[in-house]
Amino acid sequence: PAVRAGIVYIGWSGPAPCGHRKDGTGGIVALGLHTGRILWRFSPGNVEASPAIVADRLFFSAFQSRRESRVYAMKLGPDRRIVWSQRLPTKVASSPALLGRRLYISAYDRRVYSFDAWSGRLRWQASAFADDAETRVLMGLRSLVRRKSWWEGGYYATPAVAYGRIYVGVIDGVFSAFDAHTGVHRWSRKLAGSIYGSAAVWNDTVYVGTKGGTFYALSALTGRPRWQLDLGGKILGSPTVTNGRVYAS
Repeated sequence: PAVRAGIVYIGWSGPAPCGHRKDGTGGIVALGLHTGRILWRFSPGNVEASPAIVADRLFFSAFQSRRESRVYAMKLGPDRRIVWSQRLPTKVASSPALLGRRLYISAYDRRVYSFDAWSGRLRWQASAFADDAETRVLMGLRSLVRRKSWWEGGYYATPAVAYGRIYVGVIDGVFSAFDAHTGVHRWSRKLAGSIYGSAAVWNDTVYVGTKGGTFYALSALTGRPRWQLDLGGKILGSPTVTNGRVYAS
């Protein structure tokens, strides 16, 4: 959830479990911080991740199917309204990330999208697989076999923004870095297992875990592994760094 001025903003989605088609029911609900009372609801579709707040703007994505989502910017306050929305031809199940006026969205079509957060204008879209047709086909076929969908191996994690770059990994285990201003693909690294959690970035190092149980510390500049550790179980959450220590679950 996101919190501002005594109000908690939470996304919700339809009741269908993973692997089944959701019914399109879902949205954003606003609750009183101290009472839990429902103040209002907005129901544009399934919202599987937390929204983000900057000033009086609430940013989130809602999907109706694996092939249709919308990214929203909502003005909060007494005159609450949708400032802009942009349709994407894919599912978005991640939270938005922001850096200044730049909004970043990672999607199931294995693309990262950058918007102007105030106007909604699409700045760029990028993919780590756009220049390699063979890789695109192989990953699509693997997703089709495993998940009965060509695009189900895409981005589930929220992008991490640091050092002028975007860091994010796909469900099929490829972790990549992009230029935050231009979308240029900087590097990719195949990791041992699916990536569901977002990365943490600290001291020129990117920390990320995989469903296969391996936790990685990668060079933020090159993607080269600094060290890796087998934790003996699935790592589905996002790590955090504090006081020089990294925590993962």
